[in-house]
Amino acid sequence: MSILLDTNALVWLLDNSDLFGANAKNLIESSDAVYASSVNIAELRIKSMLGQIEIPETLLEDINSAGLKMLPFQADHAEALKDFPRLRNYDLFDRMLLAQSKVSNMQLMTSDKFLQDLDLGFVISSNR
Repeated sequence: MSILLDTNALVWLLDNSDLFGANAKNLIESSDAVYASSVNIAELRIKSMLGQIEIPETLLEDINSAGLKMLPFQADHAEALKDFPRLRNYDLFDRMLLAQSKVSNMQLMTSDKFLQDLDLGFVISSNR
């Protein structure tokens, strides 16, 4: 099983946060691979530029140092956005990560309760 981290889960992992649940930590440790996405980078950089979050200039190096693989956002991921029409007004970055995880056959680890409540088999909690 491979895991794609939602942006909040990526930040928690890089910060070694206690917000991760024990089950989430176990899933990360036992997974075949853990991925960050180019979507995560875009979201963090935009939020940083808007003054909403402070991130290190070494973000990419930190991701590599954590042993994460990078998943680029591709055309087939963009095309899969159509598979979630009821999310058309929801956060764009979350929709992109959801589409990436579906197309790439990965689990999406997130603390976003709305995404967890969609009852999609590939969305897992980072809080438990």
